[in-house]
Amino acid sequence: MQGKNEKAEENFKAAITVASRNGFIQDRAFSSEMASEYYRGRGDDYWRNYHMENAIKCYSEWGASSKLEELAARGVSG
Repeated sequence: MQGKNEKAEENFKAAITVASRNGFIQDRAFSSEMASEYYRGRGDDYWRNYHMENAIKCYSEWGASSKLEELAARGVSG
């Protein structure tokens, strides 16, 4: 992110919001997962968990069982 953390956070929030408003559950899931990874890298467990819980919920609603299995195999949880 080369020191552009504020802009990155704004972009994640915007991506999640737009996907939510337009009913793109798969995009909301992926954006939330990527936001979770971003916050993991920053050492922010609260937001990492928040976004991963949202990603798991969205993947589940979308019916992406293979993705949920992949996350479980990696030991990822909300």
